[in-house]
Amino acid sequence: MVFARYGHILFQLPWWIYYGLPASLTFLLPPVVLKMKRAEVVQYVPMAVLMAPAIHIFFSIFVGWHDYMPFPVYIPSLMALIH
Repeated sequence: MVFARYGHILFQLPWWIYYGLPASLTFLLPPVVLKMKRAEVVQYVPMAVLMAPAIHIFFSIFVGWHDYMPFPVYIPSLMALIH
């Protein structure tokens, strides 16, 4: 998320770099580095896919970054809920 945020704002990188690079590393690096077996990779990939919305929700609530994954409902930040 930090790479995407500042890659977009500071360096004006195309979206396929600031989304594609972290996604590719998420899917490819752990199975290769950890030498996962096929059964482990089959379990890992769905969990990695489900983590993307979880990370975006975390950043929406605790950091207030709402502009990366549009959800059907607005997720207010913690600061917005407190005020």
